[in-house]
Amino acid sequence: PAVEHNDLIRYEWARIPHFYSSYYVYKYATGITTAVSIASNILEKGEAYFDKYRQFLSAGGSLPPLDIIRLADVDLETDAPYEKAMKEFADTLAELEKSFE
Repeated sequence: PAVEHNDLIRYEWARIPHFYSSYYVYKYATGITTAVSIASNILEKGEAYFDKYRQFLSAGGSLPPLDIIRLADVDLETDAPYEKAMKEFADTLAELEKSFE
């Protein structure tokens, strides 16, 4: 055969925590959502935003995560950051599709 594999490969899935650890992958979605909002704030507000951003970075683990993210003017308990992230994704996808025309 062109491809040979070890019979133990059937257990490969067990080493990937995405499949069996509750509340594991939400971190990816909340991370990219937060990052899109922060990047947008930097681009829109420029240097006026840097103090907020530094405050966010300096917080470390001193506050609950949602409170730390709020220091960067991102409130994950509202719809705004999610709508912004979905719009960014849609715009990026449209740009990609256009490149194939």
